[in-house]
Amino acid sequence: MKTEHLLYFVDLAETQALSRTAEKFFTSHQVIKKAILSLEEELNVKLIETSNQGATLTESGEILLNYAQSILHCEDALKKELEPFSQEQRNRKKAVIQLYITPYLTDKLILSFIGEYQTKNPKVTMELNSLPVELILTQLDTAEKISIIPTIEVATHEESFQNMLEENGLEFFILAERALYACTHTKTKWAKCAVLKEKELEGISMLVSSNITLNTQFVRPKNQQMVNSIEAQKSLIKMGKGIGIFTQKEFEYYFKNENKYVLIPTDIGPVQYICIHKKELEIPDHIQTFLNQFASCL
Repeated sequence: MKTEHLLYFVDLAETQALSRTAEKFFTSHQVIKKAILSLEEELNVKLIETSNQGATLTESGEILLNYAQSILHCEDALKKELEPFSQEQRNRKKAVIQLYITPYLTDKLILSFIGEYQTKNPKVTMELNSLPVELILTQLDTAEKISIIPTIEVATHEESFQNMLEENGLEFFILAERALYACTHTKTKWAKCAVLKEKELEGISMLVSSNITLNTQFVRPKNQQMVNSIEAQKSLIKMGKGIGIFTQKEFEYYFKNENKYVLIPTDIGPVQYICIHKKELEIPDHIQTFLNQFASCL
C-alpha cells in the first residue's frame, strides 16, 4: 500500500471531486482514479461511490479514512523526529582521498588501478595530483591527504629527506617493497644470465626504466635513459640496445602474453613505495583500505 495513494484518498474524501484533488497534486484525475482503484483491489472492498454530486465514501471507505489519516500522521511525525539525523547525514563529509604521487609513479599500471578502485568504490572521491616530492611535502596538511612515492631505503635515511619531513610535520611508512629485475630479449647475450649484478649493469650502454622504478640507486648519467613509453622501451630491449629495469608486477602487466622477453634477477637493492602523511594524525579507515589494496597492486 503506497502512502501516496492514501494521500490522494484522504484528500478526495475532503474535496469529493477527482478533478479538485488532481489539481491540488498537479496531476490528472485519471491518476487519482487509478490510485483509488489500486487501493480497492488491494483491500478487496469498494471505497468510493461516484455520482453527479461527486465522490462519496462507502462504509469501507470511512473505515479506511481513519486508518489512512493515522498512517499519514505517523509518517509526518517520523520524518520530523528523524530530521536531525537526516541533516547530519547530508552534512557528513563524503569520503575523499587526496592522493599526491610523484611523476615517476604516474604510469598506466597505477592509473589503471585507480580507475578500477573508483569504479568499485563510487562513494569515495579520488583527487589525484602528480607533483615533485618537494612540492608534495608542502601539501599534506590533513589526514585526508597522502603521498605515495617510489624510493630506496638509503634515500629515506638521508638528512635532507628527514629534514623535509620534520619541517612539514610529516612521517612515512613502507607500503610495499619490490625486488628489481632486468628485462631483456631472449636473443641478447644477457638472456642466459642467472643474475645481473649492479657492476655488470653499469657497463651496459643503455638502461631503460619505467617511471615507477626509476631511482638513484642505479641511475648513472653516462648510461641511463628514462623512456616513458612502454612501447619504446620494448623496442629498445627487442633490438638489444638496452636492458629494462622493472619490478615483477610491472613486467607481468606490461609484457603479459609475450614470450620474447625474459626477466633476470639483479642484486640492485629493492625499490620501496612509501606513504607520507601528516604526523600524529590517524589515517581514516577508507584511506587505509585504499592503501592496503594499492600496496597489493604495486
